[in-house]
Amino acid sequence: MAEDVQAALDEMVPALKDLQDRGVFSSNEIHQIVDRRRSTEYDVRRSTNPRKADFLRYIQDEMNLEALRQLRTKKIQQEERERERKEGKKDDKKEDVAGMEKPLGDKHIVKLIHNLWRRTLIKYGKSDVGLYLQYAEYCKEIKAHAALSRILAEALQLFPHQQGLWIEAASHEFFVLGSIQNARVLMQQGLRVFSHAPEAQQDLWIQLFCLELHFCERLSARSTILQGGASKEDGKNKETVAGDNDDDDNAKSDRHKIAKLVYKNAVAAIPDSVSFRLRFWDQCRLFSDTEKLQQEIVESTRTDLCKDNAEAWMAWALFQWERKQNRKEEDQDKDDGSDEEEEEQEESNSQDGSTKKRSAGS
Repeated sequence: MAEDVQAALDEMVPALKDLQDRGVFSSNEIHQIVDRRRSTEYDVRRSTNPRKADFLRYIQDEMNLEALRQLRTKKIQQEERERERKEGKKDDKKEDVAGMEKPLGDKHIVKLIHNLWRRTLIKYGKSDVGLYLQYAEYCKEIKAHAALSRILAEALQLFPHQQGLWIEAASHEFFVLGSIQNARVLMQQGLRVFSHAPEAQQDLWIQLFCLELHFCERLSARSTILQGGASKEDGKNKETVAGDNDDDDNAKSDRHKIAKLVYKNAVAAIPDSVSFRLRFWDQCRLFSDTEKLQQEIVESTRTDLCKDNAEAWMAWALFQWERKQNRKEEDQDKDDGSDEEEEEQEESNSQDGSTKKRSAGS
């Protein structure tokens, strides 16, 4: 074991030397880091009774060390820029920052943390989903998207009956990697896993529904941006733009088609739960331009379950009241806008009249 520990420490020498040469850590601090790592390596490599706490402590120590390295590296860079500014040198480094590779020492600690997490998961991960969640959280913090995708995939293979893992993986695919197709596939796989227990599917159905609403909003925002850019084109393209706008209006009227399909399939799987249906309505209220979808959800709840269910009747009444309130607010906004336009018109007319009088007097 001593040979293995020494070999592991020898591999760290170039990176630690780079950190010392750049002034990130002093020689004394490097010796302290090596001594700590040697002691901890013996703890995690011992053949009798290795402890999970030793691995987690090792990881936490390295995460603290990385945080300190980042602070000191940032301070050193600021001092260098200040010195160059005083000497009158041009800061030409900014142009090459994006393409520059990080120094060996800057990558070393993060690489070691990933390695420690892999060793921890190999030893203890098969029986502890919490370790996968902790590692996933760390990957999100440092924006290690490829590692996060791999860890979530491994966790789903070991713990397929954890609804939170399916939701986390699908959210990562859509919100981070931008793939609605992969997100849909993951959610559908999760629903198949829980096909024997419809009640356990509720959170998955709700999250799939929300993903589709988020996707609709993203498409709507993109369409708005494209139409704004097209409106600035020359007059020759106006007919084309108008045709595109007509197509967009038709698409907008049915843009929640997939979300409606998700709701119908969810209701077919869990038909007798009013609270489950109202969760879809609650989610719709968080998104814009979903009034028609809300109406369909509440209407289906009233039609299917309102015979002897007070909760369904209350939801229907609340929806009708909210719709009336929204219409009143819209009408009020229109009236306020027309009043402001009339006042502006009167002011402009009075200014024009005073101008004419001054010109006539002169």
